[in-house]
Amino acid sequence: MKDKLTFKLTEDGIEKEYFIIKMFTYNNKDYMIYTENNDTKDVYAAKYEIKDNELKLYEIETDKEWNYVDSILSNIGEN
Repeated sequence: MKDKLTFKLTEDGIEKEYFIIKMFTYNNKDYMIYTENNDTKDVYAAKYEIKDNELKLYEIETDKEWNYVDSILSNIGEN
């Protein structure tokens, strides 16, 4: 089995680990699709940047972005 990329975030004082399913660039912005606890039934997506060695996540705001993310998810499901 391949090693999976992970990252950790602290939410409400609790550290959680997330598994990255896919990272990609769209319109010169970086995005990731990820899941918690390696459980792919709950999948999340966000824009991200790494600044000063720290991961920052940002909400996806437009329908155009979500449509592209959906197309990526569809392609993942076909593999």
